[in-house]
Formats: sequence, structure tokens, C-alpha cells
Amino acid sequence: MTAQRWLQLAGGAAWSLGVLVTARPPSAGAGWRLAFVACALAGVLWAGWTLRTWRPSPFAVIAISFALRAAVFPLNPALSDDGYRYLWDGMVQVGEGTSPYRFRPSDPALAHHHEDAAYRRMNSPDYFSVYPPLSQAVFAAAGAVYGAGWRASWWVLKALIVAAEMVGVVCLIRVVGARAAALYAWHPLAVIEVAGQGHTEGLLVGALGVLLWDVARHPALAGAAVAAAGWVKLYPFALGAVVVQRVGWRGTVSALAVAVVLALPYTSAEAARHATESLRLYMGTFDFYSAPYLLLKGALYHSTSEPGLVAARLLGVAGVVWAGWVVATQNRSVTRTRWAVAALVMGFTLTSTTLHPWHLLPGLFVLPLLLSRKSYLWLSAVTSATYLVYVWPPAYTSAVWAGWGGAVVLFSFDRLEALMRYRAWGKWRRLRPYVPVLRPGARVLDLGAGEGYVGDALAADLGVAVTAADVVHFGSGSRRVDLYDGQTLPYASGQFDLTVVVFVLHHSADPAAVLREAVRVTGGVVLVLETVWTAPWQKAWLERADRLANRLRSGAAIDEEPLDIRSDAEWRSVLREEGVAVRRTRTFAGLHPQALYVLDGHGAAASSTS
Repeated sequence: MTAQRWLQLAGGAAWSLGVLVTARPPSAGAGWRLAFVACALAGVLWAGWTLRTWRPSPFAVIAISFALRAAVFPLNPALSDDGYRYLWDGMVQVGEGTSPYRFRPSDPALAHHHEDAAYRRMNSPDYFSVYPPLSQAVFAAAGAVYGAGWRASWWVLKALIVAAEMVGVVCLIRVVGARAAALYAWHPLAVIEVAGQGHTEGLLVGALGVLLWDVARHPALAGAAVAAAGWVKLYPFALGAVVVQRVGWRGTVSALAVAVVLALPYTSAEAARHATESLRLYMGTFDFYSAPYLLLKGALYHSTSEPGLVAARLLGVAGVVWAGWVVATQNRSVTRTRWAVAALVMGFTLTSTTLHPWHLLPGLFVLPLLLSRKSYLWLSAVTSATYLVYVWPPAYTSAVWAGWGGAVVLFSFDRLEALMRYRAWGKWRRLRPYVPVLRPGARVLDLGAGEGYVGDALAADLGVAVTAADVVHFGSGSRRVDLYDGQTLPYASGQFDLTVVVFVLHHSADPAAVLREAVRVTGGVVLVLETVWTAPWQKAWLERADRLANRLRSGAAIDEEPLDIRSDAEWRSVLREEGVAVRRTRTFAGLHPQALYVLDGHGAAASSTS
């Protein structure tokens, strides 16, 4: 391995061990909590740096995932006291032989356990348990060793949850590839909250992984995975609405059977009543790291006596509307079904009023299936700072607005990229009718490629290799860009069968030189698409719009000068002066008038029609 790779491995070990040392209860003091947040943020930077410079194999992703989790596994429930409630529910099932939904922990019937560490350190002892049956079954498995001490039960519990999570990671690797799966597997949030704090989101991740993998192959297993996911967190039952279209009757029957089998040991009218009571209190009482909820609550403050409750219901309605749209636009293809699963998980996550760090894990897990990733990665990274709420409340408030504010900005840029890709397909559709028949293995040049989106569209449509060239590389397209000086291209004469030059000449210091080089390196056809003005007033307006669009696209990467938008007649004059053979021209009217010039390349027969 290279020195850089060893450094990256050492960095992973350093931040994970740092978490082990610094993740202490709030009573340890603000200094320890600040150190923990610093370690968690360092882990985010480590993961980003490592995945930008390394394409790990599936084995490497799994091995490093295990190593990171092993480093933090010894942690007690120091960051969250949920773990003690898990242990309590497991102990009640095994030690008392009763349902965890029957009694509140504070009930006098369980007073002989009130000196246990699990009771003294748990949260909300006056609430009935809200954890669904599959979670309770895992708690019971850990409760079988509660007599050996709560720590033994805690380690068994975490081992089971981590094992389920790693099943999900392996499945995700098979669906999206090792590098994309590492976005979740190596993320500090996943490592800390599952292996460190034992949150049941690890069970949900395992079920989601099986669902995403088997939805293409084994309908019965996919259906079972939906039921398992639903009995970990309830909202995944909504996934059945999109999955059933893919898995058919076998998957549906499997889902129903597994749901019934998991629920039967805990089913009673009393259990349903008590769990519903606590869920209602939970959903109407708690909120955390949800800027949409805070904004809605603030807006409703003077118009209703219960702004928090109304805000929570509005968010719930938004989640249902989103789910309805996803279901309505669903089809039976594997790709669309997987996207729909990811979209539903993300929708329910972001419309929740309570987003503790571990609640973000399901969204992080399905993130590789979605196009917009940066905003959620930012939201997930900043959430570690919310742990400061217990020692420094103003820092928590800052984290909420920094997390969501940054996510909105990044999402806006993601949408801009999506818009530009959409527009690139529009540009390509205008060029497509004038593309000659290309031989197998044809070579195409995208000259002045920018982000490379037009080249991406061309390559996807024609299935040919595309070379990108420009005077600067500022884009995030998938193609490598060959840089040149704007005068002489580093290619042989006639090297390409087709060259496209899209909205390039008006940014060229010497457009004639660009045209000469495009013709020289092309043995077939050169397609030039240019912005043109049709009335004098348009020239100034189009140049202002061009400058604004390029600032949004690239900041300072595209120089505002030179910028010279010309009329169709002016571009024709340039072509005549250069002696370029024009096969055909076409103009497109509208708010953004354009002209298309079909030119003969080097050695092509010269014929000119207008």
C-alpha cells in the first residue's frame, strides 16, 4: 500500500479511538463533550478525504467498517440513555416473564428493580414502551444474560444490532457498489450510533439492505424485509405500498405472514392501548434538530393555542403527500422501486419533528440511491454538534440552523446541477437530427465542454466515447477534461468523427481560432450551437443573463470576459471569412434565440446550403 493509504488507515483509527475516549456523559463536563464533537467532525473529514482518493474493494469497505465499529464497541450508553431502556425492556420480558408494554417502568409492580442501573439511568420511566415487536425480540435476546450484569446484556444487544447492520452494508454494496456504500459504512454517525450506542436503527438498516437487494431477485425475502423494517420503526410499513408492485402476491403474503409472526408474542388490547398512549405523548411532546418544525411552530404561534401540535401535524401531512406522490409515480422496474424506497425513507425522516443523530441513519443508508447527496451529508455531519445541548444550549441552536441552512444551500446547488443536466439533454436534442451515422468505435469531441453535461448526454444516447476539451475545468460532470490554450488543440488532424461546440464561441477571445481547430481535428461533421440576438435590445439582455447564469454555475471559474453575443448574420460572416464549408444552418426563436451551424470537418466534401 502507498504511504497515503497507510495515512488514511491511521486517520480512521485515530478518530474512532478518539471517540472511544471522549464520548462521556454530560456530567463529565463541557470539555469532554466538545472533544467528542471535534472527533466526530474529524471522522467526517476523514471519510470525505478517503473516499475522494480511494476506490475501495468490497472487502476493504467491510473490513474497515468492522474495525471502526470494534474501536467504539466498548462504549457504554454515554451519549444517549436509550440503551438503558432497551435493557430494561429485555429484562422485563426474560426476568419477569411479562410483556414490555404491560407496565410503565415506574409502576410499583416493578419496584424491586428500581435500584437497577437500567432503571436509574433510563429516560422517561413514566412512559410505556414504544419500541415495536422486532426490536423487543432483540431486547429479549440480550435480556437472557441480564443476570450476569447489565454490561453483559448491553454487549450482546450491540453485537446483535451490529450484525444486522453489517448484513445491510453487504447488501448495499451489491446494490450500489463498494465506494457508494462506504458513504454510510464509514460515516462516523453510523459507527458511533450503532456500534457505540446500540441504537435500533442498525436493525432497520439491516432490513432495508435485504429489501433493496432482494427486491430484484427474491420477492418473498423482500416482503419479509418490509415487515421486519416496519416492526423496528413502524413508518417503513409505508414501503409496502411501492414494494408490493414489484414483489407481487408472493412478496405480499410473505410480508403479512412475517408481520403477524413477529407481532403475535406481543399482541393484546392492553399492549396496543399502552403503546399508542406513549406514541401520542412522544409525538406531541418532543422535538429535536428539526428546523422545519421550529419554523412552522413560530409561524403559527399567534394563530393557534397549540402551535407545536399543529406544526407537527402539518409536517405529518407533508410526509403523507410526499409518500402519495412517490406511490402514484411508481412502476415495477427494479431501479424505480429502489429509488421509491429511498425517497420514502428520506421523506419520513425529514418531516419528523424529532431528529436525534441516530434518526438520520436510515436516510444516510439509502442516500447512494438518490441524486442529491451533499445536503443530507451536511445535515448528518452537523448533527454531532447537537450533543452540546446538554452542556452548552446555544451551541445546539446554532447547530440546528447551521445544519439545515447549509443543507438548503447545498440542495439548491444540487437542483441547479440537475437543471443543467436537463438543459444539456435539451441542447443535445437540438443537435441530434444533424448527427451523421457514426461507425462503431467512433470518436467524438465535446469542445468547450464546461461541466461535460452535453458530452454525458451524447455518450449516453449514442453509446460512443466522448473526449472533452476546454480552457478551464470547473465542472462536476463525469468526464475528464483536456485543457488547452484556446488556440491549438492537442489532437491530430481528422482525429474525431464528430465535434460539438455548444455555447462556446461567444466566450472565446478568438472564436475564429476555435472554429479553425474544430474543423482541423474533425474528419466528419462539426456541430456549432450558439446564442444569437435578433433585435439590438436583446444583445445587452442576453449578455447580462449569461453572466448571471455563469456566476451561479461556477463562481469565478468562468471569466465574465470575453463575452460577445453576436447575431446570426455576424456568425455567418465569421464562417465565410474562415472559408468554412457550411452544410446547413437553422435558427431557433424564443426568449433565448439560438443558431445551429452544421460544418464540414477537415477533408470532408465542401458543400454549402442555408
